[in-house]
Amino acid sequence: MRRRRLTWLAAIVVVSVALFTFWPRGPQEPVHKGKTLSEWVLEIYDYQATENDSARQRTEAALQAVKSMGTNALPWLLAEFDRPVSRWRQSFNRWATKHPSIKFRFRKHVYPGSRFAVQVFHMLGQDTKPALPRLASCLGDERLGDAAARAMLACGETALPYFTNALASTNRAAMSAGLLGLALLARNSETAIPPMIRAMQLEDIGLRLEAVNGLAWTSVRPEVVIPALVQALQDPAPEVREEATEGLVRQSAFSHHAMRDLLVLKTNANPATALAASNTLYRLSMKAVEQPPITRCKPGANSFLISSPPTGN
Repeated sequence: MRRRRLTWLAAIVVVSVALFTFWPRGPQEPVHKGKTLSEWVLEIYDYQATENDSARQRTEAALQAVKSMGTNALPWLLAEFDRPVSRWRQSFNRWATKHPSIKFRFRKHVYPGSRFAVQVFHMLGQDTKPALPRLASCLGDERLGDAAARAMLACGETALPYFTNALASTNRAAMSAGLLGLALLARNSETAIPPMIRAMQLEDIGLRLEAVNGLAWTSVRPEVVIPALVQALQDPAPEVREEATEGLVRQSAFSHHAMRDLLVLKTNANPATALAASNTLYRLSMKAVEQPPITRCKPGANSFLISSPPTGN
């Protein structure tokens, strides 16, 4: 009986070792000058926390190390992007912290999983381009959609067709993630504005709300954006009209593009539209009293870059 138990135990050990040795682990993390990609990224964040010339030089050196990995880093990054946060690994690390004699810890990133990968995609910039189709396929994933849109923005306007295609999807999560990508891209790119304006005609109230919100934060083409926001004051949904008012107030530096249309809407036969226009005019007048006028500059100039992210995404 004892011999049989030992035989079974030995068999279990052999099988476990074989599984550990030969089980596929996915792409290997790239290495540069003896350090893994995640180690270089951690160095970037460590050095950024220190304000001195030496730290800035080391930050730049670490960033160049990450960039030097280029497209070779994409297979591992995409695998990392899909990786869910392991609750049991977090639990083990918390438990091990209470037992100093146990030295082993599972590796921790600055951000877990997809959030970590998004940061690195932006460090790689245009080298992320080969990953766009794979990331675009994640736009309809409720867990990964928003992160995929943010990652794709590393390629700038190259990602635009993927976002516009997502708007034509029947998957609402994909449409919402596509709108997020367009909204962030439209901050400084006028090519993202037309599909955002078209999205204001969607049947889904929530998606129309996201489109209006995204337009409210753009810093380019006010002569196009402001009339579109004024038009949204006629939306049948009160929350969309309210968001349009907030957007026009936020864009008050360009309110001259709105005044004529607002005065016309103030006399609109629809009481809700007339009230929204009147409220917007009042808010703009109060805004003008509260702060001195802002010197206008050409659309897209840095003076009008907005750092706050769109809400509700």
